[in-house]
Amino acid sequence: MSELNAGLIGTELAEATFTVDREAIRRFAVAIDDPSPSYVDDATGRASAWGDIVAPPTFAVTLRDEEAYTTRFWAGLGVSMSQVLNAEVELECIRPILPGCTYIARVRIADLYEKRGKSGRLVFVKRETVIRQAVDAQVVAVLRHTNVVREARG
Repeated sequence: MSELNAGLIGTELAEATFTVDREAIRRFAVAIDDPSPSYVDDATGRASAWGDIVAPPTFAVTLRDEEAYTTRFWAGLGVSMSQVLNAEVELECIRPILPGCTYIARVRIADLYEKRGKSGRLVFVKRETVIRQAVDAQVVAVLRHTNVVREARG
């Protein structure tokens, strides 16, 4: 856990490119039990200001390379997943995510600080993922994810 220090703030972690599939949007809407016609009905989508169905706002959390974002990230810092707790996820939606469009998600360490708890050292790691349209680099969403890393118990 010694690799977790304030010198990591600002470090770019991963970039991934995704083309959003219409069926993935529909499956996600069903999975979150939100059958809004804006998410699943092509006719409603065509009549909307966006000219197509849109993804539910929380769909943005799926636009990341899960392996790079979690397993490789923590392993690269010498941290076991058993030490990592999810503390907070914040999602800022700026523009809708549309099917057939390509997006680039870039992750960086936004902040890192530590506190002492009853069980020892706790390191708070805040990662920020900015999702942009590939075609014009407009930001569509920003995710802020805070994890707490506990000291390994010997």
